[in-house]
Amino acid sequence: MPLFFVICTTALFSIVSMFWFYKSGSIFSGYDWNFHIGRLIGLSYSLSAHTFPFYVNPFFYYGMGYACNLFYGEVLLLFPALLLYFHMDLVLVLKLFFVLLAIATAVTSYFSLLLLFEKKNIAICGSLFYTFSVYRAADLYMRFALGEVVAFVFLPLIITGCAILFTKPKAAKWCLIIGFSGLLYSHLISFTLAILYLLFYLVFHYKKIIKDSKTLYPVLSAGVIAVGLCAYQLFPMLEQLVSQSFRFQTSPLTVPYENTYTLSDLIKSITNLPFHDSSYVIGIGFFILFVLILRLLLKKQKDSAKVKTADRFLLGAILLLACTSDWFPWKLLTPLNFLQFPWRLCLFITLFLSISAAVYLDYFDENKKRCLLYACSFLVLFSNLYILGFKYRNTYEHTSRSIESGQALSRAVDPTAVSGGEYLPAVSPPGEINYLSQLGVYFPVDYQHVTIDQVERTLSALTFHYTSDTQTTQITVPYLYYKGYSITVNSQSVETKKSDIGLLQFETSEQEGIVEIRYRGTMIQKVSFLISILTFLFAGIYGMREFWMWLKAKS
Repeated sequence: MPLFFVICTTALFSIVSMFWFYKSGSIFSGYDWNFHIGRLIGLSYSLSAHTFPFYVNPFFYYGMGYACNLFYGEVLLLFPALLLYFHMDLVLVLKLFFVLLAIATAVTSYFSLLLLFEKKNIAICGSLFYTFSVYRAADLYMRFALGEVVAFVFLPLIITGCAILFTKPKAAKWCLIIGFSGLLYSHLISFTLAILYLLFYLVFHYKKIIKDSKTLYPVLSAGVIAVGLCAYQLFPMLEQLVSQSFRFQTSPLTVPYENTYTLSDLIKSITNLPFHDSSYVIGIGFFILFVLILRLLLKKQKDSAKVKTADRFLLGAILLLACTSDWFPWKLLTPLNFLQFPWRLCLFITLFLSISAAVYLDYFDENKKRCLLYACSFLVLFSNLYILGFKYRNTYEHTSRSIESGQALSRAVDPTAVSGGEYLPAVSPPGEINYLSQLGVYFPVDYQHVTIDQVERTLSALTFHYTSDTQTTQITVPYLYYKGYSITVNSQSVETKKSDIGLLQFETSEQEGIVEIRYRGTMIQKVSFLISILTFLFAGIYGMREFWMWLKAKS
């Protein structure tokens, strides 16, 4: 019944909150709209062309192929991509996906907190606080940061897995397996932050580990299984990184020290709303103030183990919040440049505050006072969301950012808007690639010696006929270079090369021929996919066996 209540409440308020942020029959394109919708469309194209699971996104750059899927996991986007494949309306697909993501977030956080505190009231309140947090709403509706929104589903499992590592090792192992696998398939930055959190937690408890090294077994076994489950995403990504450099390595979009908060911005992020007209300020709203007030009001039972755990989470939230400010020495911590924006830490801050608030509320003695505080807490939460949604909707309701139901995908998304082209080859100038992509199937070749005709490009292949009056012919084709392409000339394979601007290139001694180019994937990609499938089957059987033994022991 508590889980049923959580699911129904989450579904209801997810639908209601959409009316606060969107007008009926429409949706607003957030800051990362083009990139994430392009990922969805590209995945649906790969399904229709039967190239999934080995493909390069065919939507971006008007068919030149942008391998964001090799770095940004798309397996968890299969459901909305399948709906687009069956020609469902984009607005309807997204709204349905948003509701399902909210339910998944509430369910995983509910089970995580129930496992951690063994109290249903704490699990219910914590899951709802977390799911309907201001930062998650800003991520979903305003930023349209779909990867991080999916990451919200899995982070509670990792935090709980760490917290119960020494008391419930078997449960901790499965929390870590599911949590880390889900994060890697959804958002690489959040995954890396979670790895750092786990390492920090292990270092902090090094005495327990030294005393009994067996406490590391759940972490090690979870790591092995998670690597197997994520092999399909992990090893092909590493293969591409070894094969060449990319723009996110040589020309990062931004770095943390450029996006820290001044004291006034930090105060805005806490006391006001996360988005302001004058500045790009993202935060957690005034929920942290509410949690602090709860802690000050809670005088009795302050020595409780659960309250002490909540205090540690509250302290962690405050320290992480301080890290978003310009007081923190981000310039000295260049290995953390992958974070890009320090306010990404609000993902962890939000979860920590949700846990603390739920525990504090549960430890008020008087029933009437507790009920009043429950009502006040949800009033604070939803009033903040309502004001935020009302402001956002009024700002963008009559702008080009409004995407109407039934609108063609070509009008809703710009194929060249790829967030700075982070996954372009390092030698590829984004401006020139944008220009070339809009020329159609354009071949930058020496037309004095080479003639190209009979050009046909589909979602899965490019074929053309050429003639040349030179002994060795070099042709550059309108595909971005990534490892895994197959080129045949007169049915004979030729070596793939990279041009000076990162396009696919080949040489041949044939003076005339039919060329076919497809992305067939690499051997590592195919073996990795097989490893993930086999690991999934193994983990399923192993998990069912452990669950059955647990039920047997309990009975």
